[in-house]
Amino acid sequence: RPHFHHRPPLSMGASQSAPHARTLLPKIEKDAQICVLEEKDLSEIVDLTVASFVGNATTLGEQTFRWGFGPENRGDPPDSCEHFNKGIRWYMYWCARACLWYGSCIGWRDEESGKLLACAMCFHPGSIHQRGKPIGMWRFINMVLHVRSAPPDHTDEKTYGPWAKKRFEQINDVMHELHAHVPGRHWSVWVLAGHPEHKGKGCGSKVLRAVMDMATLDADPLTAVYLECADDKKGYYEKQRMTCFKTKELVDPNAEGEGSFAMHGMVCVPSLLK
Repeated sequence: RPHFHHRPPLSMGASQSAPHARTLLPKIEKDAQICVLEEKDLSEIVDLTVASFVGNATTLGEQTFRWGFGPENRGDPPDSCEHFNKGIRWYMYWCARACLWYGSCIGWRDEESGKLLACAMCFHPGSIHQRGKPIGMWRFINMVLHVRSAPPDHTDEKTYGPWAKKRFEQINDVMHELHAHVPGRHWSVWVLAGHPEHKGKGCGSKVLRAVMDMATLDADPLTAVYLECADDKKGYYEKQRMTCFKTKELVDPNAEGEGSFAMHGMVCVPSLLK
């Protein structure tokens, strides 16, 4: 698990983004279970997203991470492999911290138990990057410096092997390339996760819909919602009325690996869907 200092002071460039989401959320029609998550919810956010992205005996988990870590780092079932779980936990912890500092984490809790069943980690327009590039360099540098460890696949080659780092470098380059093609103001959804035991109940779709509805409140009526996804989720996002505007193929640098797969840039302008 990476080491973090306390939240960076606002004078160094951090935005008060959680109040931003708290201001917008009451203005949209939504389920009562939709909420803005805070730093006190960090462990729940990480546990939920890890369970969703790792997978288990009945769900495969997230394709980008499966491909990135490769077959040499996955067990059967996937949640039985300790270092595969550890690697994804690092990424989810990093993403959650970044969004809690500079963006928004929107959740959906079960009405009876209060358990967190779905979560979207996202950045609202102008919070940290625009068109795939960081804005407010102090803000971006702060986010990087406050994470005092590199991704595990970069530092622990003995555990993850020589190919994971090369795959994730390729994933990172493709994500930046896709994001650079998004015009204008937009919400960027880094992570959308639903609990695997509640798959198909619409929890994740409700959270994504809340993000889309908040985008319609932006001063720019053409504010978009953007995310990247792998092949296995493209159909899902198309059902959410998002459109694929660009596709990039990734090729496994290991000739004995899993071959290639595609990543898609998905976008919609929610105000035009009404």
